[in-house]
Amino acid sequence: MKKTGNGKISQIIFGLLLLSLAVIIVIVVREGFRTPEEHLTRGLALLADKNYPAAEQALIRAAGAQETDTMVQASWQLGNLYRTGAEGVAPNGRRAELFLEKAASFGFAPAQYELALMYDVGDKIPENRQKANNWMNQAAQSGLPEALYGLGVWIERGHFGEPDMGKVVTLYEQAAEKGHVNAMRSLIVLYGDGIGGIAPNPERSNYWLNVLKKKMEESQS
Repeated sequence: MKKTGNGKISQIIFGLLLLSLAVIIVIVVREGFRTPEEHLTRGLALLADKNYPAAEQALIRAAGAQETDTMVQASWQLGNLYRTGAEGVAPNGRRAELFLEKAASFGFAPAQYELALMYDVGDKIPENRQKANNWMNQAAQSGLPEALYGLGVWIERGHFGEPDMGKVVTLYEQAAEKGHVNAMRSLIVLYGDGIGGIAPNPERSNYWLNVLKKKMEESQS
């Protein structure tokens, strides 16, 4: 009787193992048949659910897409994930650089801007002023507000030699027109005090002050 009982238990265990193996095979096969677009959608959903290791794997599959938009979006998300790190995914500067450059090379301004910031201060990768300037300029040319303002700040601080305050004001104006709050604040000060050879312009300073106040009120309502 004991042998019969043990045999049944063994059969049950063997059946469970087979079932587990079948489930694993189904999951692997299903993953293999997902399109890159489906991997991207799944990866974004997993990011929202804070399942970062699973999101990482889904996004890696999506980043290999032939279709540009899918590849760029997946690479952008991976670059940010590796730059900052998350629970279950350690920060990795080399991978962040790799995926951000992949997206940036296709003209994706947010990736260009992030790369500029990383190279500027050596954030998990070696500092590289030439690359930082290159990517910041490209992002600004795309009209990204953060890059327009960032480039203006770098020029004002003398990153490119003697500051061209006329260009600084132009960049701040462009960023402010796109709603960049810090650009508005900088213009209020520059026009108000006439810093760096900029002629005081109380009218323009008041204009941006009023725009800023309105924006703050809207954000609080």
